[in-house]
Amino acid sequence: KPLPLNQVLGVQAMSFTKNNPTGFYRLDLTKKPQRDICIRLVEEQNTQAEFAQGKLDPYYANRLGGARAEVERTWRNANIDGDGHIWSPDWAVPFNGFLELDFVQITKPRPESRVWTDDEAHRLEEKVLQVESPLQQLQLIREWSNTACFRCKHVSSMLHIFDEDAHRTQLLVTCYARTIDWHGLSNIFYKLKLSEREILNKRLGQANLFDEVMAVGYYELDLSMPDQRWVSQELVHLAVKEPGENSVDTQYNGVSISIPAGWSKEMPKKGLLSFYYCREQSTVQRCLEYGAWDHDEYPHNINGHVPGPHRCRGDSVVWYLREYCHEGMSQPGGIEWVRKARMRRIKMKMLKHAETAQEMFELLDTDGGGQLDRKELSVGLFRLGVWLHPSEMAAMMTALDEDGGGSIDIDEFESFWEATALDEPKINKFKVVGRLIQATDSVFHATAHRRVSVAPGEDKSLESLREGNGQGHGPEDGGDSVSTEHAGDQADVAADAKGKQGEDATGEDAKDAAGAEEGA
Repeated sequence: KPLPLNQVLGVQAMSFTKNNPTGFYRLDLTKKPQRDICIRLVEEQNTQAEFAQGKLDPYYANRLGGARAEVERTWRNANIDGDGHIWSPDWAVPFNGFLELDFVQITKPRPESRVWTDDEAHRLEEKVLQVESPLQQLQLIREWSNTACFRCKHVSSMLHIFDEDAHRTQLLVTCYARTIDWHGLSNIFYKLKLSEREILNKRLGQANLFDEVMAVGYYELDLSMPDQRWVSQELVHLAVKEPGENSVDTQYNGVSISIPAGWSKEMPKKGLLSFYYCREQSTVQRCLEYGAWDHDEYPHNINGHVPGPHRCRGDSVVWYLREYCHEGMSQPGGIEWVRKARMRRIKMKMLKHAETAQEMFELLDTDGGGQLDRKELSVGLFRLGVWLHPSEMAAMMTALDEDGGGSIDIDEFESFWEATALDEPKINKFKVVGRLIQATDSVFHATAHRRVSVAPGEDKSLESLREGNGQGHGPEDGGDSVSTEHAGDQADVAADAKGKQGEDATGEDAKDAAGAEEGA
């Protein structure tokens, strides 16, 4: 029976549940019941550490990208009376003080685990809807998670019950280690707002949220943060090992690059790295079956295969990427999906600053003229942390400027805003996005492989490293050195903000210059 926790913080109120200890805790160690819970968490931490040391650490020990720094996986964000606390095997639970931590169970449900049927999950959802308080609703879901596992479609359905960021992320924390087809959670994360994803990254950790089987997606990584650098190292490893065109729209400190081959030996320890990671359809299929492209030693495998119950089902694919997925596959193959994902990402970043098209338009329309020209749009997006190439900006202007007048008015902007839906629409409103995708088609392929200027004798890109292994599937490269192109008006803003060229900026400089509020 769950042990109640009376001293907790806000919406993260919860109970300790033996089969699902993942969650936030605030424990008064002077009180025996709460100290007993801490002791049980320590016991569970030891179990999780055995799995990490026996399975995860050996698996990641010899991967490309350089030596992996130790990251907090289970005992996260811990402090005692406000002082940072790092778990160690010889730590003795004290008899006083307040312990706060996010506990994360990293072992996965056994394939034979009890799973709620669709009818049972539907009845649970009906009971949840009869409860008025979101905290009580979350508590009910937690109690059910202690008895049996959910499926991704159950989690996705329950996500619609809650409106607040904290409640929605608490649901996902509760279900994180109790979802049988857990590889599908990556697709659910696509449904989150940027603010929700930031909360989830903080509480569960990006190293835990990263799924090699479902690695296709967009990444923004601060290499000075250990868990984000760890993810970047994994992606560099995969980019070398897997065939085809993998990293698209790659930028390092705001400058377009192809990932240098030297990063396969050692990743930088600072800087802002962003890109879309793509896979060929055959790679998507093989990873779903074996856990990886080139071996079957994935640490969650059983007898060399990803267990069937753990696999993401085709019906859980992200709705706006559905057209790019082969039948039965849960992630898109190739690179065509990036164009639609890019527009969605721009819309999500806009939503961090405004709730409506009118509000966003007014933020961008700095001179109050009622029209957005190319420079206003470019500079405004840059200040929101959205960096676009000049040619991409021109294509975006062409798509949004319905009457061809050289500027965008509020009606045209609202048309784009409505068309770029974040939730699955009931009717087709993708006329504007369709034009945008068509307009950016040639630009997209032209910019996919831009690289930083490399002097003779310096490091080449990962592409050349793959070609050396006989795995190069991308277009031929014209040489070791290609000049770096600034992003037009946006680069001017960065230079003005920091008093130097964008390509010379450090990771922190570029972040300050952009004025970006978004974490990785």
